[in-house]
Amino acid sequence: MMDDPALRGARLGPQPSADTGGVYVAVSLSMPPEALRQLARDAHRAGARVVIRGLVDGSFKATMVRVRQVFDDRSAGGVAIDPQVFKAFEVTAVPTVIAARSRVEPCGTLGCSPAAPAFDKISGNISLAAALKALAEEGASGQAAASAALARLTG
Repeated sequence: MMDDPALRGARLGPQPSADTGGVYVAVSLSMPPEALRQLARDAHRAGARVVIRGLVDGSFKATMVRVRQVFDDRSAGGVAIDPQVFKAFEVTAVPTVIAARSRVEPCGTLGCSPAAPAFDKISGNISLAAALKALAEEGASGQAAASAALARLTG
Protein backbone atom coordinates (compact mmCIF):
# COMPACT_ATOMS: atom_id res chain seq x y z
CA MET A 1 0.00 0.00 0.00
CA MET A 2 2.79 2.47 0.81
CA ASP A 3 4.13 2.06 -2.74
CA ASP A 4 0.86 3.46 -4.07
CA PRO A 5 1.66 6.58 -6.19
CA ALA A 6 -1.18 8.45 -4.44
CA LEU A 7 0.64 8.00 -1.13
CA ARG A 8 4.21 8.61 -2.25
CA GLY A 9 5.65 11.57 -0.42
CA ALA A 10 2.54 12.02 1.73
CA ARG A 11 2.86 12.75 5.40
CA LEU A 12 0.45 13.15 8.24
CA GLY A 13 2.49 15.94 9.73
CA PRO A 14 5.42 16.54 12.00
CA GLN A 15 5.71 14.91 15.37
CA PRO A 16 5.50 17.51 18.09
CA SER A 17 8.68 18.45 19.88
CA ALA A 18 9.04 18.03 23.62
CA ASP A 19 8.26 21.70 24.26
CA THR A 20 4.78 21.67 22.74
CA GLY A 21 3.29 20.95 26.15
CA GLY A 22 -0.33 20.09 26.21
CA VAL A 23 -1.83 22.24 23.46
CA TYR A 24 -3.99 20.38 20.96
CA VAL A 25 -6.21 21.50 18.11
CA ALA A 26 -8.86 18.83 17.46
CA VAL A 27 -10.16 18.98 13.90
CA SER A 28 -11.89 16.90 11.25
CA LEU A 29 -10.79 16.38 7.68
CA SER A 30 -14.39 17.18 6.71
CA MET A 31 -13.81 20.82 7.71
CA PRO A 32 -13.30 23.33 4.87
CA PRO A 33 -9.75 22.90 3.50
CA GLU A 34 -8.75 26.55 3.89
CA ALA A 35 -9.87 26.54 7.54
CA LEU A 36 -7.79 23.40 8.14
CA ARG A 37 -4.75 24.86 6.41
CA GLN A 38 -4.97 28.07 8.46
CA LEU A 39 -5.38 26.18 11.74
CA ALA A 40 -2.45 23.91 10.84
CA ARG A 41 -0.21 26.86 9.92
CA ASP A 42 -1.05 28.65 13.15
CA ALA A 43 -0.72 25.48 15.23
CA HIS A 44 2.68 24.79 13.69
CA ARG A 45 3.89 28.27 14.67
CA ALA A 46 2.34 27.94 18.15
CA GLY A 47 3.86 24.51 18.76
CA ALA A 48 0.40 22.95 19.11
CA ARG A 49 -0.52 19.49 17.87
CA VAL A 50 -3.33 19.17 15.29
CA VAL A 51 -5.22 15.90 15.75
CA ILE A 52 -8.03 13.99 14.08
CA ARG A 53 -10.07 11.24 15.77
CA GLY A 54 -9.47 8.47 13.25
CA LEU A 55 -9.24 7.31 9.67
CA VAL A 56 -11.38 8.53 6.78
CA ASP A 57 -13.75 5.67 5.94
CA GLY A 58 -11.60 3.40 8.16
CA SER A 59 -8.84 3.49 5.54
CA PHE A 60 -5.23 4.67 5.75
CA LYS A 61 -5.24 5.17 1.99
CA ALA A 62 -8.42 7.31 2.02
CA THR A 63 -7.01 9.30 4.94
CA MET A 64 -3.73 9.98 3.14
CA VAL A 65 -5.56 10.96 -0.04
CA ARG A 66 -7.71 13.43 1.93
CA VAL A 67 -4.67 14.82 3.78
CA ARG A 68 -2.93 15.43 0.45
CA GLN A 69 -6.05 17.20 -0.86
CA VAL A 70 -5.87 19.60 2.07
CA PHE A 71 -2.13 19.93 2.71
CA ASP A 72 0.22 20.34 -0.23
CA ASP A 73 4.01 19.99 -0.10
CA ARG A 74 4.40 23.66 0.83
CA SER A 75 1.95 23.55 3.74
CA ALA A 76 3.41 24.01 7.19
CA GLY A 77 1.94 21.54 9.61
CA GLY A 78 -0.30 18.59 9.11
CA VAL A 79 -2.32 16.28 11.33
CA ALA A 80 -1.83 13.34 13.65
CA ILE A 81 -4.36 10.58 14.20
CA ASP A 82 -4.97 10.41 17.94
CA PRO A 83 -8.33 9.12 19.15
CA GLN A 84 -7.03 9.18 22.73
CA VAL A 85 -6.96 13.00 22.70
CA PHE A 86 -10.63 13.02 21.71
CA LYS A 87 -11.48 10.51 24.46
CA ALA A 88 -9.41 12.09 27.23
CA PHE A 89 -10.73 15.60 26.65
CA GLU A 90 -14.26 14.51 25.66
CA VAL A 91 -14.12 16.35 22.33
CA THR A 92 -17.56 16.29 20.72
CA ALA A 93 -17.25 19.25 18.30
CA VAL A 94 -14.50 20.54 16.03
CA PRO A 95 -12.51 22.60 15.98
CA THR A 96 -11.67 22.43 19.67
CA VAL A 97 -8.55 23.98 21.17
CA ILE A 98 -7.31 22.29 24.34
CA ALA A 99 -4.68 23.65 26.70
CA ALA A 100 -3.59 21.09 29.29
CA ARG A 101 -0.98 20.98 32.02
CA SER A 102 0.66 18.04 30.30
CA ARG A 103 0.25 15.79 27.30
CA VAL A 104 -2.15 12.87 27.14
CA GLU A 105 -0.17 9.74 27.91
CA PRO A 106 -1.06 6.64 25.87
CA CYS A 107 -2.96 4.12 27.94
CA GLY A 108 -1.80 0.97 26.19
CA THR A 109 -4.58 -0.34 23.96
CA LEU A 110 -6.70 1.14 21.20
CA GLY A 111 -9.95 0.84 23.13
CA CYS A 112 -8.72 2.29 26.40
CA SER A 113 -9.66 5.70 27.77
CA PRO A 114 -6.60 7.66 28.90
CA ALA A 115 -6.64 9.82 31.99
CA ALA A 116 -6.91 13.48 31.13
CA PRO A 117 -4.48 15.91 32.70
CA ALA A 118 -6.05 19.10 34.06
CA PHE A 119 -7.17 21.17 31.06
CA ASP A 120 -9.25 23.98 29.59
CA LYS A 121 -10.88 23.87 26.15
CA ILE A 122 -12.81 26.06 23.78
CA SER A 123 -14.77 25.00 20.69
CA GLY A 124 -16.18 26.79 17.69
CA ASN A 125 -15.36 28.91 14.70
CA ILE A 126 -12.60 30.97 16.31
CA SER A 127 -9.04 31.69 15.27
CA LEU A 128 -6.29 29.86 17.11
CA ALA A 129 -4.92 33.18 18.40
CA ALA A 130 -8.30 34.17 19.84
CA ALA A 131 -8.81 30.72 21.39
CA LEU A 132 -5.37 30.72 22.98
CA LYS A 133 -5.88 34.27 24.27
CA ALA A 134 -9.20 33.29 25.89
CA LEU A 135 -7.67 30.16 27.44
CA ALA A 136 -4.64 32.09 28.69
CA GLU A 137 -6.77 34.83 30.25
CA GLU A 138 -9.77 32.89 31.50
CA GLY A 139 -8.62 29.30 31.85
CA ALA A 140 -7.92 27.60 35.13
CA SER A 141 -5.76 24.57 34.36
CA GLY A 142 -4.16 25.20 30.98
CA GLN A 143 -3.28 28.87 31.28
CA ALA A 144 0.49 28.31 31.19
CA ALA A 145 0.33 26.08 28.10
CA ALA A 146 -2.03 28.48 26.32
CA SER A 147 0.14 31.50 27.20
CA ALA A 148 3.30 29.82 25.93
CA ALA A 149 1.62 28.74 22.68
CA LEU A 150 0.17 32.22 22.18
CA ALA A 151 3.60 33.77 22.69
CA ARG A 152 5.07 31.44 20.04
CA LEU A 153 2.22 32.18 17.65
CA THR A 154 2.35 35.95 17.98
CA GLY A 155 6.07 36.35 18.70
